[in-house]
Amino acid sequence: MSTLMFVSAALAGLFGVYLITLKAEPRPAHRWLGAVFGVFAIQSGLSGLQIISPDQPILWLRPLTAMLIGPLFFLHLSAAANHNFTLTLRTALHLLGPALMVLTRLVISDGWYLDVMILISVTTYAGLIAWQISPVVLGQQKWKRVVVAWLVAMAIADLIVGFEMIALASLDQSISMLVMASGLLIFFAYFLLASLHQEGPLAWIATRLRATPTDSDLRLRLEAHMQEI
Repeated sequence: MSTLMFVSAALAGLFGVYLITLKAEPRPAHRWLGAVFGVFAIQSGLSGLQIISPDQPILWLRPLTAMLIGPLFFLHLSAAANHNFTLTLRTALHLLGPALMVLTRLVISDGWYLDVMILISVTTYAGLIAWQISPVVLGQQKWKRVVVAWLVAMAIADLIVGFEMIALASLDQSISMLVMASGLLIFFAYFLLASLHQEGPLAWIATRLRATPTDSDLRLRLEAHMQEI
């Protein structure tokens, strides 16, 4: 299972770098999505490390990566739906949850509360994305539904793994974790291949630039053209 996690980490990291350096529009949305994949890469790598060497101090970061995914997805979709989106103090408040987890762990250390915080964060951001972000373009609406479904699936998977681990000695014995790792690898591979063919989620995100002009836009263009004749 650790091999699956490390391969997923490599794919996610590769695609994260690609998105962050991508010059196509909308660049802010691509960069936020690149940050999401970067966090997924770190999380997958740490999960693989936990399977083979669960006593490593760096594993302290693993719950933090799970807390970051929801806020980063929210910022990514906000930037995709609104070309005037900028990171302000108000939008930066979405990173308060991960910061709160760091402070809590410094005071209380590890415990079951970490799983509760992650579950609340993931489900909360699935709801915020579903109800607060309203893309106009059909492609972005499709991507929004995929992200919401992804976050809900993450919450369900975390619950299943958590209950399964009650009776298991180590993470590598978890069947649900194996299924989740396989599904994650398949999705990363699909995302990469679809993007190479200019299809799938990246194409959906960029459809804002190809949106159909409104009647007023067409009328203004026609009037300008007639004046030139």
